[in-house]
Amino acid sequence: IDHVLFSKGWEDRPGSMEGASGRFPKNMEEAIGDLGKAGFKAGVTIDPLSARGDGAAKSPDGLGWINPAAPEGAAALTEKIGTLKNWGASFVVVD
Repeated sequence: IDHVLFSKGWEDRPGSMEGASGRFPKNMEEAIGDLGKAGFKAGVTIDPLSARGDGAAKSPDGLGWINPAAPEGAAALTEKIGTLKNWGASFVVVD
């Protein structure tokens, strides 16, 4: 086994980029780094349009969504992928 995938459901809240407590480490950057040090290539499943914070469109259930057609949405999507790259993720699965 060379690869490890953090599958859908790893995020505490969609778009939070934090591990779901009880099932995944809160600090996913550390978890990905530890896997890399152990010789594994870690991948992460994301919903690329889920968002947190300002600038995201809100749905009635309170979740945020990125509009990739808007300049700020495209920037947020680029930042999300960049964050995973900076964490050391070897691959990303878009779901």
